[in-house]
Amino acid sequence: MDGLDWQGAFKDIRASVSWLRENGSQKVGVTGYCIGGALSFASSVLILEVDSVVAFYGVPPSELADPAHAKAPVQTHFGELDNIVGFSDITV
Repeated sequence: MDGLDWQGAFKDIRASVSWLRENGSQKVGVTGYCIGGALSFASSVLILEVDSVVAFYGVPPSELADPAHAKAPVQTHFGELDNIVGFSDITV
């Protein structure tokens, strides 16, 4: 995730959400897997026009977008047997 232009990615997501709204979509959701999951999760914090988010893995850096400040409903998916730290892990 270190090489990603986060602000550029959010600009693209915001533009996509705006285009969908301007072309008749009443509600817009964002979904993603891995880094796309992190982007979708962060979208729930940073892009007010997003109505819902589904993230498969992927958690944004908290300094970029703290998931506790999500403004849209978020559904996340993590594998129970995977070694990825999720929100329900006590080490988080």
